[in-house]
Amino acid sequence: MKRLLSVGFIMLLSIVLIACSDGNENNESTNEAEVVSVEVTEIALDDLVVSRHITGRVGVRNQDPLMLSGPAEVEEVHVKNGDTVEEDDDIVTVKTEMGEQVLKAPADGVVAQFTARKGNTLSGEDPVAIIVDLEEMEAQFQMSRQTRDLLKADDKVNIFHGDDKISATVDPLEVLPNDAGQFDVVVTFNNEKTKLAAGDVVKLEVVEDRVKDTLVIPTDALLTEDDQSYVFVVDGSKAKRVDVEVIELQSDLVAVEGDLEEADEIVVRGQFLLEDGTEVTVEKEGN
Repeated sequence: MKRLLSVGFIMLLSIVLIACSDGNENNESTNEAEVVSVEVTEIALDDLVVSRHITGRVGVRNQDPLMLSGPAEVEEVHVKNGDTVEEDDDIVTVKTEMGEQVLKAPADGVVAQFTARKGNTLSGEDPVAIIVDLEEMEAQFQMSRQTRDLLKADDKVNIFHGDDKISATVDPLEVLPNDAGQFDVVVTFNNEKTKLAAGDVVKLEVVEDRVKDTLVIPTDALLTEDDQSYVFVVDGSKAKRVDVEVIELQSDLVAVEGDLEEADEIVVRGQFLLEDGTEVTVEKEGN
């Protein structure tokens, strides 16, 4: 009997120890869960640009056709398509009724649409070649009158091709709509570095409004509850809830007003786990 009691006591003591151990682990887990790891970025005081993007295509702005005065036979070809030439460089030598003639480049540029071959007969009705300027290009866009009225001649604007942002200048604006009821808007840009080709698709940024000297935060940081917008900032080692008023909302940035200051650290990741006063550990955005 004593042996049975001893065995029973030992089993009971083991169960109690295990339960206490589990309880301590649960308490430790609870304590650890109270500290939330968050990612932050600094609030900026900046202008927030409200804009829309219009899609258009790149075109050649300056092109000079090389013409014949009448039919001729090709005797010698001096260039090929894609060659860069200077004004008065030899392009092709032809034989006409008036004798031999050398056609020269009418301007600096690149040879395009050149198909002449030795022995070919040229009619003289179509250009022998076109010399195009690929360093100064243009892009054409179609837009409504309301959007067109946001632009002025000689405005400096940005166009985008993939990740490339290119500065451009607005041409004098068309006053009559095209057949589709839209207005054609042309901008010119230096293509020396970007090397865009005719036909490439680009986007024009048209600024609709500009909110100046405002507090700008990432849109991801903004939370809403019962129609009240708010954010969390880090105050010491704790998260502090700050109610804000949205001035302008965009997909990636938002202008706000509230009890915030420039360079305050605002939570951009982990904010959904926070309440006012939650203990936090901080990582900078992108780490």
